[in-house]
Amino acid sequence: MATLAPAKKIDIPVASTRPPPLTVAEYFAGIGLFRMGLEAAGWRVVYANDWNAKRAQIYRGFFHESYRVEDIFSVSLEDIPQVMLATCSFPCVDLSLAGKGEGLNGNHSGAFGGFHNILKKQGKNSPPIVLLENVAGWLYANEGRDFHTTAKSLNALGYACDVFALNARSFVPQSRPRIFMVGVKGLTGADNHGLSKPRSERLMPPRLRTLRLGNRGAFGDAVCVPLVAWLAKEVLLPLADRVSKSS
Repeated sequence: MATLAPAKKIDIPVASTRPPPLTVAEYFAGIGLFRMGLEAAGWRVVYANDWNAKRAQIYRGFFHESYRVEDIFSVSLEDIPQVMLATCSFPCVDLSLAGKGEGLNGNHSGAFGGFHNILKKQGKNSPPIVLLENVAGWLYANEGRDFHTTAKSLNALGYACDVFALNARSFVPQSRPRIFMVGVKGLTGADNHGLSKPRSERLMPPRLRTLRLGNRGAFGDAVCVPLVAWLAKEVLLPLADRVSKSS
């Protein structure tokens, strides 16, 4: 697999207005499980989007508010408020080991392209932090090239990235391994303000470690902790504080 060039310090234009602290735009929101974890750590979802009306109904039942039911490729920038964090749990169908292996070229998982388009169009007003999540098949799709492509596409927009794995079986009697990718504007592995922590094989399984080491230019070092609420508090809050101080 080709490797990216070593990461350099990225100068990001200052946004026209500073994003409100601890605000979130939740893409591919589903029934709001990401929101539950984030709100437990003090974050506030101010925009949510998905295409499925039934999911929106369940979401409304939990949170007493709805989200925009719209295809990610049709979302209007005028409808999206400026936020500090954007979450992206894009469809897993084409990445899943049970799928057809079409990866990011598939009709479902290819929806990541819609999220990327939004960030690109937002330009200097795009969120300073992004958080992606998907199944472990993401690491194997097209022999790992899709995972590389995802990170590289965020790099091109000014985000330095890191990755880690979490499995629900650490907390509940069910195995649901998931891969997380965190992107931060203007942050590199050599300039992480002391956020780096050692990670166990549980957080960095062999396949993920191999892909990460093979793409050093795409991935730096960031704190890795299990459970979305802890992630929001221990990873995203320090990054949000850094972003606020540098704005």
